[in-house]
Amino acid sequence: MPRQQLRIAVITVSDRTAAGRREDLSGPLAVRLLGEYGEVSGPIVVADGITPVRDMITHAIFCGAQVVFTTGGTGITSRDLTPEGTEPLITQRMWGIEAKMRDNPAVPTSAISRGIAGIATADGKRAFVMNAPGSTGGVKDAITAVGPLLAHIVDQMDDGDHPAPVAPAESATVPSESATAPSESSTSE
Repeated sequence: MPRQQLRIAVITVSDRTAAGRREDLSGPLAVRLLGEYGEVSGPIVVADGITPVRDMITHAIFCGAQVVFTTGGTGITSRDLTPEGTEPLITQRMWGIEAKMRDNPAVPTSAISRGIAGIATADGKRAFVMNAPGSTGGVKDAITAVGPLLAHIVDQMDDGDHPAPVAPAESATVPSESATAPSESSTSE
C-alpha cells in the first residue's frame, strides 16, 4: 500500500517580516522545495520570540502537521530565539540531523546556526520539527540535507518498522576446495 503524502507546515520567524518591513523570501522557498516531499502549508509568519514560535509550532502539530519546518531566528542576536521556543516541545533530540544541517564547508557561518531538530509532542500528537536559518541559502542547504530523510523520519516517528534486510544475490558459486587445489596428475616430481 503506498504511503500517504507527508503533511508539512512552514513557519517563518522574523520581526521585520511580521511587521511588513521585509519580504519573506525563505518561507516561500521552503514551501516550494518541500513540495517535493509532501503537502505543504504556509508559510505562516510570526515575530521572533519564544512564545510566538512555541505557540505556532504547537498549532501546526495540533492541525495535523507531521513535519514542521521553521526558518529564521537561529542566529546569535538577542532576538534569535527560535531554538528556545522549540526546545520545550522536543521530547527526542535528533543530534545527527542538527549536525547534518550545519555541515557545510562552503559556508563557514553555517557553524553558528543554533537550529535544533527532533520529535516534538503537543496535545498528544507528534511531529518532526527542524529549525533552519532565515537565509535562502540556509533553507536550501537544510532541505537538501534533510528532505530525502523526511519520509523515513516520519515513518519511524509513527513506530514504523525498518525494512527487512535483503540478502545479496549469490551471483557466483564459491569454488570447492577440490576445485582450487592442484590435482595430483598435474603436479610433477
